[in-house]
Formats: sequence, structure tokens, C-alpha cells
Amino acid sequence: MTSPLLIVGLGNPSPKYDGTRHNVGRQAVMALVKETSSLWGRLTGSTPKAIRIPGFAGKAYRLSLQTKEDAVAVPDLGSYMNTSGPATEKVRSYLKIPATNVVLVHDDTDLPLSELRVSRGSSSAGHNGVQSVIDTLGTKDFTRIRIGIETRENKQQPPTEAFVLQKFSNEEVKKIDGVFSDFTKKISELVVEIKN
Repeated sequence: MTSPLLIVGLGNPSPKYDGTRHNVGRQAVMALVKETSSLWGRLTGSTPKAIRIPGFAGKAYRLSLQTKEDAVAVPDLGSYMNTSGPATEKVRSYLKIPATNVVLVHDDTDLPLSELRVSRGSSSAGHNGVQSVIDTLGTKDFTRIRIGIETRENKQQPPTEAFVLQKFSNEEVKKIDGVFSDFTKKISELVVEIKN
């Protein structure tokens, strides 16, 4: 049996950081879990199953995207963004999923708001959450789905550290919500790609 994908949404803990730009990865993975619960679950009778992992404070679910339980979604690592690596590794090693099957979903200030980009084996580009995962796994040979959050005309104002912790405006929320269906399609494509 092929190992499942491990889909990890990077972000900071709820509820304080809910709706912030930095948490768009968490939001996307939670949207995937909810969509799988409603649509796929009704069609197949297979709904996400919560996984209990010793010593893990976050939330993880087994999903059936293309075939039975071909993915594990982690919308909440139970840790802060900059320390995402140890929690990701705890889930990965407990479930014996190869590092090459990890899919990190995160915000990207190098992409305009709502643009999606898939990359593999690339550097963190200064993203501390991604760097934490690279450092802990000891490799960058995994997939990243980057979700654009950039709306500033001058990328220095406000400073990036403050900008990523701002909440999306109502108008921006509409654009981001539209990204989540594209995200679900990308994940399904990745499942097929990895299995072949």
C-alpha cells in the first residue's frame, strides 16, 4: 500500500490568530477537511477520522481523497508557526509517512493575494515555519502549496512581521475563500501524482 500524503497547514494557535494572513495554510487545510466531510463523505460514506497521536497537541484526520485513507490532514499543529517542525515530525514519524509525502500549505508574501503555487524541493525563502520543518525533517524534498497573501503597494509598510498577523479584510476573505476550491483540486492531483 502506498503511504498517504501528510497535508500540514502552517499557522499560529486559535483563537487569537484565526483569520490572519499567516494562518491561511491552516484555513485551507481545515476547508479541505470540511469539504471532505460534506461532499466526499456523502458520496462514499467515508468521512474524515480523527487520529490520536501520543504527545501531539494538534488535530489530525485521515481523509479519503482518491482512494480509502490516502491522505492525513493536519489543520492544527498545536504549536506556533516558527516551531512547526517538531510537531510535523511527530505526526510524520508516528504514522510512518516518508518525508517526501509531506505537503506543507502556507502563506506567501511573494505571491499576490489568492494566487496558488506548488513547488517541491525549494528553500524556505525566509519563511520561518517552512524553515523549521526543513531543519527538523533534515530535507527540503517535500511539496509546498503556497497561498499568496500580498496586497501591499510598498512591501515595507507595514513591516512583513506585522502584516502577516493582520486579519484579512471582508473583500480579501471573499478572494481567499475562492482559493480553497482550487486548493482541494491541487491536493487531489498530488495524490494521483504521488501514487503513479
